[in-house]
Amino acid sequence: MKVNIVGRNKGKFEKQVRKYFKKGNDVIIAYGGDGTFLYSELKYPGIPKLLVRHSSSCKNCEHDYSEILELLKKKRYKIVKSSKVEARIGNKKLVGLNEVNIHYKVPCAIRLNVKFGREEVNMIGDGVLISTPYGSTGYFGSVVRKKFEKGLGLAFNNPVKKIKNRILNDKSVVNVKVLRGPGTLTVDCSKEIIKLKTGDIIRIKKSGKYAKLIQLKGKKLKCEV
Repeated sequence: MKVNIVGRNKGKFEKQVRKYFKKGNDVIIAYGGDGTFLYSELKYPGIPKLLVRHSSSCKNCEHDYSEILELLKKKRYKIVKSSKVEARIGNKKLVGLNEVNIHYKVPCAIRLNVKFGREEVNMIGDGVLISTPYGSTGYFGSVVRKKFEKGLGLAFNNPVKKIKNRILNDKSVVNVKVLRGPGTLTVDCSKEIIKLKTGDIIRIKKSGKYAKLIQLKGKKLKCEV
């Protein structure tokens, strides 16, 4: 097994890792917080990942990661699959682990028509979020104050008129038409930003791809030392 590391201030940690593993992309260790993990999945999609919590303010500290590394080397873990969400506009596609974010562009609010199942909603506001269960504790959670375990979460972000947020099933498709732009389309912390204009249509659904998270035996999914 070969291991690569994504994260800041990884020097001392990497020295420990290299005692156990050569450098390569069989497994990715995301060394940091949730943002680091999202970035690692964008950079190395689908490769099994171990999330090791580490504060960015801890630059010169030393921790003993031998127990975690021993478990990884001996393959004493299971792979937990986490669903993703995808957005298509024209011939472009973005795939995220947390959410798809359709957002207004300063200084004007965005006007959207949102269709899902037999329902249809027109809104004026900051935009909409379509989240996975994993992402429901992130941006979606800060908007809705609620997390969920299955399906897709649809959140109306700061609408002028109150609109009920929804939890949709796995097979749901959300079609969003920009009635008045401009706006932006992004996923997670990706630097790829698609500019939206009036008339654009975005199709969002659960992706057929998954993130693979490593859960070490006897440890939480997000390891801490």
